[in-house]
Amino acid sequence: MPTALTDWTSFRTDGEQLLAAATGGRKRPAVFAPPITFNLAAMAIENLSMAILAQRGDLADNHTIRDLVHALERHVTLPAELRADLLDLERFEDLCPIAPIDHDPITAADVPRILATARAFRAFAVEQFEAIT
Repeated sequence: MPTALTDWTSFRTDGEQLLAAATGGRKRPAVFAPPITFNLAAMAIENLSMAILAQRGDLADNHTIRDLVHALERHVTLPAELRADLLDLERFEDLCPIAPIDHDPITAADVPRILATARAFRAFAVEQFEAIT
């Protein structure tokens, strides 16, 4: 197995903090509008993905959700439902897209599912960290 990149834990810490902010933002919906909550949750997924990859000595080619999923699949098996839920997030917005694409608007009704996906991915990530350490 490749050597872990030394800063993988900072990706994990950042991901945990971003998810906490996204989740805590539900208490202040006037400040944490659905697009802000989505972006915090997506950045949490991105950072947790990078932590899994960096722990294994790898990095993603790009940081769209799809590219992160493909990079993760070089090392771990994502549960089918979680994989589908992650990819479904792309209907709202791409992280770091090469070219802007029109997406569905993010509404308050979408927030519980977005956060559920991010929390499920965090639980999966924790299992992956513990499998190596």
